[in-house]
Amino acid sequence: MRTNGAILGTMLKRLRHLQHIEWSWSLALLVLGAIGSFSIPAWAVYMTGVFVEYSPLSWVLAGFAGLGFWAACYALMAWGRRVQIKSNYDSELFRKTGYVDPFAQSFENKRIHLSDFVLPSNPIIENKTFIECELIGPAILFMDERNYVNDLMVPKVDGILVANDAHPWNVVILRGCQFRKCRFIRVSLAIRESEFNAFNDPNYVNWITSHPERQLNLGLQSPGPSHSTPASPQAIETDAPDARSQS
Repeated sequence: MRTNGAILGTMLKRLRHLQHIEWSWSLALLVLGAIGSFSIPAWAVYMTGVFVEYSPLSWVLAGFAGLGFWAACYALMAWGRRVQIKSNYDSELFRKTGYVDPFAQSFENKRIHLSDFVLPSNPIIENKTFIECELIGPAILFMDERNYVNDLMVPKVDGILVANDAHPWNVVILRGCQFRKCRFIRVSLAIRESEFNAFNDPNYVNWITSHPERQLNLGLQSPGPSHSTPASPQAIETDAPDARSQS
């Protein structure tokens, strides 16, 4: 263990040393480029005698003109490098997700990995349509409002019943989305209590939390009026209040 630790420590020291050399070299090139871009035009104007009647002001102006040109070229190179890095990142992301564009509004016959589809800082999928797609987790999808689910396909999804006044955070929030003949793989659905009847289809949803039917079977409560909007198991639509806007 000590030998492995010593080797790792040596490698880290060398890596830091190389990073320091790279940083120093980049800084040196930047400074030398700025000095050269100022000095060379000023020297050229001095040697050629152009605008000699305005010297030494003409030398200084030529130097600053060269420095400005160099700065513009450097900014252009930095912008191109940034575009190249973003393009490479997008290409790698599309390759991993089957060339799925997260900014598109509709998806058909796509295999979508949710970990690459939403940002951790903003885990919301809003106003999108999925037709015959596979949505792959692991993830918990929270049916927030205005979602329409038609003809869920096997395998089953685990259902988690959420209180109507709960504000879940560690979930992927769905708003205004439509799902038609889609498969949810390694995905659980978080559903509000008021939407229990709309999603209560044993062919598609495997409840892993306590729910009204289980409580009735155990004799824990008496039947009461349903507060959910009747819906066919083949066409499920949610319209719960926006908990985040209220919070």
